Amino acid sequence: MAGFAYATCALADSRSTSACVSFSVAAICEHCVVLAAAGSGDPEANASIGRLAALARPAHAKLVAAGSPRIVHVSLPRSSHPAAWGRVREGLLLSTPGRLTAAFELPRAGVWDVWLQGQIMPTVGVSVDGHAIASIGAQLGGNSLVLNTMTPVPVSLSAGRHRLSVARGGFTLAPGEGGSAALYGLFLTPASAAAKQPLYVVPPARWHALCGRSYQWIEVVPS
Repeated sequence: MAGFAYATCALADSRSTSACVSFSVAAICEHCVVLAAAGSGDPEANASIGRLAALARPAHAKLVAAGSPRIVHVSLPRSSHPAAWGRVREGLLLSTPGRLTAAFELPRAGVWDVWLQGQIMPTVGVSVDGHAIASIGAQLGGNSLVLNTMTPVPVSLSAGRHRLSVARGGFTLAPGEGGSAALYGLFLTPASAAAKQPLYVVPPARWHALCGRSYQWIEVVPS
């Protein structure tokens, strides 16, 4: 397969059922095409898939797309939190003891995974509708490009409106408790959703069949 160029399109905005990144080629190596995100939106989503099909057609390759689970985002900008918590990147710096509370709405009842993204050294408590579900701390993975996404916490919830809280307690002399805590994102997915997502395989001529859905990635692979 030397010389064959793989191309991948990553999910741009999981809140939209038809959003995909519009890409420009940044670099090419023997087995891959390195792509840089240029934007998102429905027209660009379809155009991106069409460009991948154009790459696949002369190579007699096919398009493979990994379905993305439904994601329910919890809005940090609309949350209630201490005024002293400043903005950092697209999130909040939990610089003092206090509690963040934010509303979200689920489309159906069932077991949902609660995900946090950020860099959290001190222990913070996570609760839903006033019921504690987890204590999280010493989470410093990720980097400036890839956000640290912590192990999800499963919780059984009814359909409809709920409230999620993240609380930082007072400073103590315990290891890490005086460290920094930055929260970049909160979201929920159906439990074990990632393992249940289908793979869609289509020839380049039928690339329109991939439009209108949300994907983790789309890749050009040899037939």
